[in-house]
Amino acid sequence: MKKLTLIACAVGLAVHQLIEHEAIKLVERTISIKDLPADLEGFRIAHISDLHGKRFGNRNIRLAKIIDSCDPDVLCMTGDMVNGTKDDGSALTELLMNLRGKYPRLYVSGNHENRSIWLSEKANRDRLSEDLEMYGTEILDGRSYCIEGLPICFHGMKDSRDKHLKLHEVMGPKRDGAQNIALIHRPSRFEAAAKAGYDLILSGHIHGGVVRIPFAGGLLSPDKVLFPRYDKGIFHDFGSALCITSGLGNTRVYPKLMNRPEVVLIRLVSGEAK
Repeated sequence: MKKLTLIACAVGLAVHQLIEHEAIKLVERTISIKDLPADLEGFRIAHISDLHGKRFGNRNIRLAKIIDSCDPDVLCMTGDMVNGTKDDGSALTELLMNLRGKYPRLYVSGNHENRSIWLSEKANRDRLSEDLEMYGTEILDGRSYCIEGLPICFHGMKDSRDKHLKLHEVMGPKRDGAQNIALIHRPSRFEAAAKAGYDLILSGHIHGGVVRIPFAGGLLSPDKVLFPRYDKGIFHDFGSALCITSGLGNTRVYPKLMNRPEVVLIRLVSGEAK
């Protein structure tokens, strides 16, 4: 009897972890922005991060269908879409290939893109950049993208551990009279970006703290910080807002708890921050 109980527990744990790693969740979040232009009321941003070379379904078709189902005005990808070592980025390009919506696709690098052995060769990095551009993706490492006819601009930062970087030197210039949204892999840049005048910052990197503990949040960040302040969800601070997603994949098979892979759909609305 004891043996059967142990087997049942092991099977249950395996099934639970399969769900935690494979069952994508669509999370809808509303962000209130004071004096949001009327043209942007209800603007929809699909936000994904930290794919880490993972495939959901054949050639990432399942993930592509979930993103398309959001009917977003823009798709933002905030880094670590490859998984270091020798990942050639094919899981990412397969995702882009299978997206059917005509919305803009914006991307910034994370720490895994910048330490990848495969991408350390310029020819390989150029090839990945060409593949991304082939499928309509704007690489915003130090660049900006403004949506024609709307007062909204997106600005990206190439990932860096340098804590002394000045954001205005490594990101595209903000646009006067527009909502300026920053794509930055690490949420540790939130305060600097907010004080530099960005209205909303989109980040990943933390993996939601890997294990979610009720009433306490995420347990551990990739930087080995226990209970990181910014782990997952929406944060309002420093006169700005941060949306951080727990991401889609992992660098390795960590046990996860209450932390399924997610696609975040953000709706912008006018109002005071909640």
